[in-house]
Amino acid sequence: MQKTGFVIILLFTLIMLSSCDIDNDVSSVDKNDTSGSEVSLNKKKGTNNETNLTYDIVQESYIENKEIKIKYPQIANLSGPDVNINDKVKNINQLIKDEALTILNLYSHADGPLTIEINNKVTWKSENLISIQYFGVSYVDLPAAYPINVFYTSNINIATEKKERLNDIIVIDKKFINKLKNGEFKALKPEHDNVLDSFSEEDLMKMLGNADSLEIEGKKIFSYFTDKGLGISVNVIHALGDHAEFEINIQDLRGILKKDHEVWKNDVEN
Repeated sequence: MQKTGFVIILLFTLIMLSSCDIDNDVSSVDKNDTSGSEVSLNKKKGTNNETNLTYDIVQESYIENKEIKIKYPQIANLSGPDVNINDKVKNINQLIKDEALTILNLYSHADGPLTIEINNKVTWKSENLISIQYFGVSYVDLPAAYPINVFYTSNINIATEKKERLNDIIVIDKKFINKLKNGEFKALKPEHDNVLDSFSEEDLMKMLGNADSLEIEGKKIFSYFTDKGLGISVNVIHALGDHAEFEINIQDLRGILKKDHEVWKNDVEN
């Protein structure tokens, strides 16, 4: 009887140990298996990924005389329904490149040797829109000259293969100005907290109406989008870094988004 009891206890112990081994194996697979876990930025919960436009981002550089180097993104591996892949990739990539190199126009009549170094960051990538920041330094080798911190942006509509400016997709009105003036836009650096107070409402309205152009005279504003919302960059004095960035969550822009615009398709819930 004692021998039978010992066998039963031994079998029970072996079963429990086997169960623990199985649990441990499953846990190990879950932690290490990454198949199917990679989600593109433009994939939305509840959508059929087979109907989405997808693409990758690669980097290219424009180099001139070793003193000018501008890095810019390009799209690759574009796929999606009813897409003429070759033409769309060619058109969008040429537009991105042209936008990135616009800064060269500002120095076409430089009086001395020119140095420009520009990098980039894609801050938003969806099937409707790609938003790009360009940042770096420019320098004309003249007496008393100093490097200028450069910042500009491009927002490219994937569907139309055209550049979008802020007033194309956001209503620029008193409500938007109030959000800038009352602190709803948050400075990314503490030294820029009071920068927007130095602009009048009239100045901001004019600057915003002309936003996203390097070629206008005077103070400039640029816009960009992130996975959380909208960012803007304004010119400031050199002592403050030459440019200052502010961001706001997309939820705080309800009512002033042009939600019928195609760039918001699938990206903003009603």
